[in-house]
Amino acid sequence: MPWPTPRANESEDEFISRCMADEYIQEDLDDQEQRLAVCYRQWRNRGKSEVSIMEKQYKTFSGLVELKEDKPGAFVARIATLNTVDKDGDVTLPKAFPEGKKILISSYMHGSWMGGLPVGKGTIHERGDEVVVEGQFNLKSDTGKEHYETVKFAPELQEWSYGFIALEKEEDTEWEGQPVARILKKLDVFEASPVLRGAGVDTAVLAIKAESKGPITYQGAHPDGTPKADEGEDWDAGDEVRRADVEELKAMCAWVDPADSENKTAYKLPHHKAAGEHAVVWKGVSGAMAALLGARGGVDIPEGDRKGVYSHLKRHYAEFEKEPPEFRASAEGVTFAVQAEAALAAVNDLVTRAKSLADLRRKEGRALSTANRERISGLLTALKDVAADLQGLLEAAEPDSGKAQRLYLEFIKIKNEMGGMLQCQN
Repeated sequence: MPWPTPRANESEDEFISRCMADEYIQEDLDDQEQRLAVCYRQWRNRGKSEVSIMEKQYKTFSGLVELKEDKPGAFVARIATLNTVDKDGDVTLPKAFPEGKKILISSYMHGSWMGGLPVGKGTIHERGDEVVVEGQFNLKSDTGKEHYETVKFAPELQEWSYGFIALEKEEDTEWEGQPVARILKKLDVFEASPVLRGAGVDTAVLAIKAESKGPITYQGAHPDGTPKADEGEDWDAGDEVRRADVEELKAMCAWVDPADSENKTAYKLPHHKAAGEHAVVWKGVSGAMAALLGARGGVDIPEGDRKGVYSHLKRHYAEFEKEPPEFRASAEGVTFAVQAEAALAAVNDLVTRAKSLADLRRKEGRALSTANRERISGLLTALKDVAADLQGLLEAAEPDSGKAQRLYLEFIKIKNEMGGMLQCQN
């Protein structure tokens, strides 16, 4: 709620006494010297317009902190839930916050208003029915590092607050039949701060991006969701990675080596396109999942990181309306279904890469090298033998083996593509 302001015909001593005893300022500022400094500032600025510093108010929100792994010191704090009555009896409407405004992160308990140095910076964004600040603690300053470590130390207890001016509001009104103190329609927000007292509903610090632990979470990579490529789109992981920079790989992959996150080689299990809005590719997702679960030799990541990577990829399975394979803590015991899907993904990767190489050679007026032609020819022979074996298994299998039939037909399609590619090079 608003801090006290001088009344008409109220003396300085009368106002300071009333201000120091005010319930809300005592809850916001537990330090007596801070309260006294604020009360004197309120007195000095008496009579100024509503958009002055005198009318600056605070709203404070509490909730669970989820630690995330990415850029050290970065955080995402949910500072407001819209269309909800908060603990001050206020309702904040959509579009009340200044979208995209950059603000400073104040020291603890809004200490920067009392002369303390800011400890970071952030940007305000409205997302659905919530408002967040995407920010960064200044780890080059001692106070910035102290605030970062403090928030990270007790995430489940942390609360956040923002300082604002109410530019447009309705007071003593109703919201959905319920009496409320104010309906806040337009705000100007100046800063946000970690604090002790909570006033909000369903709000939280969403993320403290600490030292990277490996898995790149879905929310961290795609806070606003991700577009999908056509389900049948080809996938060439190597080519996509080559065309991406480090920042793009953070949105394209499911795991990063925390000790080397500024180098492209640290990123593994790509499944998004490098270009545009980084659309997710189904063949990339299924291939990454198969590798995670041990197919194609598996992927070399710490055992403790596998579940986080699985959770990321599982979200993409849902986007494509697919049922993900069951998670296993280790790469042992790969099921037939997973191994079959992985084999198809591996062959698809190889065919796509071979096509890219052949296309490049044609553009240069050249043909595939003798060595590469021999490799493809040998693989084609092996695929024909495997196809014959699969056909024999199908003929001996029960008639309801629909998945095996699908895998066989896709395998034949790939084999024919490789044969056609060799013919094009003759």
